[in-house]
Amino acid sequence: MNLGLAVPFTDPAALVAWARRADAGPYGRIGVPDRILYDNSQPMVMPAATTAATERIRVQPEVVLAPELAAQSVRAMATTAPEIRDAVAAYRELGAHEVMLSCWSDDIAQIDRLADLLS
Repeated sequence: MNLGLAVPFTDPAALVAWARRADAGPYGRIGVPDRILYDNSQPMVMPAATTAATERIRVQPEVVLAPELAAQSVRAMATTAPEIRDAVAAYRELGAHEVMLSCWSDDIAQIDRLADLLS
């Protein structure tokens, strides 16, 4: 199963570092959430910049259409190591092709911690 990573690009200056770090990890896709979930810069320019900074990882914009969906998404997030492992295992058992993991802060080290958690 592929792992994807949705990252909170709230700091445009850190965009290249986030993208390259995800590209170096076990992730197959990086998602750039729209401004409803995070206070992002321009959500159409950011995927292009992310693509330019990476070599193998796929890039996708993630657009949330309504604030209610954003709030529901945040409430449903697994936040502890056991919850994250259990959620990924449940999707794997269902035969899911990919699971997107969401970073929750500007701490770039989350990328490695999530990878270690699931390795």
